[in-house]
Amino acid sequence: MKVSKPAMVDRKDTWRFITKALCRILWYSSWVLLFLDVFTFFLVLIAAVLLFTQGFKIEAIRLIKLRGFFSLPGLLIAFWGMLICCLADPGKRLNSLRHMIFRLGRRGADSLWLSKKRGHFSIEMSYNTTEKEHFAGTEKAIMVTNDREIRQEISDSLIKKYGKEPGTMIVHELKVCQGEARIDIALVNGAMHGYEIKSDRDTLERLPGQIKIYNRVFDTITIITGISHLKEVATLIPPWWGIKVASCEASGKITITEIRQPESNANIDAFSLAQFLWKDELVDLVMRYNVGKEIKRLTRAQLWAYVSENIPLEELKAYVRECLKKRQAWRPDAQRTLNDD
Repeated sequence: MKVSKPAMVDRKDTWRFITKALCRILWYSSWVLLFLDVFTFFLVLIAAVLLFTQGFKIEAIRLIKLRGFFSLPGLLIAFWGMLICCLADPGKRLNSLRHMIFRLGRRGADSLWLSKKRGHFSIEMSYNTTEKEHFAGTEKAIMVTNDREIRQEISDSLIKKYGKEPGTMIVHELKVCQGEARIDIALVNGAMHGYEIKSDRDTLERLPGQIKIYNRVFDTITIITGISHLKEVATLIPPWWGIKVASCEASGKITITEIRQPESNANIDAFSLAQFLWKDELVDLVMRYNVGKEIKRLTRAQLWAYVSENIPLEELKAYVRECLKKRQAWRPDAQRTLNDD
């Protein structure tokens, strides 16, 4: 019997985990060192004031000079520890400090820095050659994007593009592989298209695992990312994924720019695809082949295995799309069906 295998952790994932753990240790150690350094400095300062008031002026000055000499190495170590963490850790927790450091010192081809404008932080980016081709070589000042705004813009654009096509459905937060992951937006018509959103406010921690899960079931996948994640996203996703960049201008308008069109997925897993189906839907599919009624006694997991091994993949894909469109028991906020006539 075929069993769905959990996503394996490759060397890159292991190295990324180790790097992140070391960055966190270094980050907190740097803060502790900085706190102790500042705390002891104030204690020495109080002691120097007491000496000064008692008439020991020379000793007080020497004490302050000596403390300042020993505090400099601690401050430098703490600063460089934080700098290394900010440059190495892609986590959302360090974004603001990392951007400030980029603004102060890093002006390379992939530099990012924050500038304050109208009470919001805006990102300015010096694009590399590939990005210049898509953005006509111009630099844009934008505000940080968020998931809700990007989701609304993508939904509206899909409705505008596919709204007149019969049997097209949009599902928000669609569970994949029995809840191992949720795709932000799924478009179901003659194929299954997945849209994953990674705004500037999101992190990319879950993306490697999501990639492996989404690759099992979707015909095409497009990731919509904020500019701050563009370079890292491009290195993580497969070459057949599409890429769109979301930017928020000073006026608040969300702009979606296509960087790369998606290509067809040639490695869909039949077992994972069958997991979209409910038991009655699985039984109905199997009964089309005039099998015995004992098939109804099988568990849902056994039916997934049977279907994946005995039903042609193209037929299974078409049946899954048909069942998703016919369902009535969706969450009210999870789906919008377009032109069901």
